[in-house]
Order: sequence, then C-alpha cells, then structure tokens
Amino acid sequence: MPVILLFLLVSCGGPDRIPEAKKDFIGVWQSPSGFQIQIMPEGTANVYQPIDSLHPDYERLRLRKANAVYNFGFEVEFLGDTVLNIKKPYHSGRLYRIDMLPFMDADTMKMAINGVVVKKYDEEFFMADF
Repeated sequence: MPVILLFLLVSCGGPDRIPEAKKDFIGVWQSPSGFQIQIMPEGTANVYQPIDSLHPDYERLRLRKANAVYNFGFEVEFLGDTVLNIKKPYHSGRLYRIDMLPFMDADTMKMAINGVVVKKYDEEFFMADF
C-alpha cells in the first residue's frame, strides 16, 4: 500500500517551472511554416500547428498524434541541454532536438529545433490569443 501512495503522490505533481538557466526559452516561437510553441514560465506550453501544411519544416515540428490546430496544456521538460520535451501525461507529445540554444541575431531571438530555425515573438503573438 505505501508504494501505491508514493506512486500517486509522484504522478499527481504538476509541471516544474522553467529553470532560471533556461529562461530564454520562455515565449512564443514560430517556424517559417507558422508552427508555434508558446512556452510559459510555469513550465507549460501551448502549440499552434497549421494542419496539413506543405512547408518543408512542418513534418519536423508537428505533434504527430494531435489532430487539432490548437493544442493546450502541455508540460515542458528539458532533457539536458539537447532535448526539449513537450508532453501531456499519458497523451501525445514530441521530443525536439535542440540544435542551437536561444541566441540573438541582430534584434531577433532565435533557436534551432529539429533542424528548423524558429524566431521568438512577443507573448501577444500566439495565434490562439484572440
């Protein structure tokens, strides 16, 4: 019985806040195809993915089991400095290889995930915020 209680306590925890060392990841990131990941400080994320995009980066970024354009309530997990995991417990998610950590390019913050350079925008830019 104690083992079951311990499992329930551990599995019921919410997302971890984004660590200070990873704060540059917080914000709205958009690819050339229009795919967006909105990463929030509390360790959650929302994803906007234009369904059936023909842009070459679409397959490298899209959530494979999500059929909706807007996908809310994901948890953000960093696996070292090389992998960003956007997931829902017991549900769909995606591992993103971090090819380039966030960096400034002139006046624009960028990073590369799964071989695609994405740009950071203001929080107000997320497509689902009407």
